[in-house]
Order: sequence, then C-alpha cells, then structure tokens
Amino acid sequence: MFTLTENAHKELAAYFADKDKSPIRIYLAPGG
Repeated sequence: MFTLTENAHKELAAYFADKDKSPIRIYLAPGG
C-alpha cells in the first residue's frame, strides 16, 4: 500500500492529459 500525494496526483494527471490512461509500474529503491 502507498499514499499518493497531491503533487504526485497532479503530475500523473498532467502526464496522462493527452494519453490513454494505462497501468503504470512503480519501482522502489532499496530502503523504500
């Protein structure tokens, strides 16, 4: 489980504004 900040939500919305929405993969560095 993770928490999406408001800034991250805005960045994702801007990224997908002109693209079809699709699943994304999130990579975590060691230590989270």
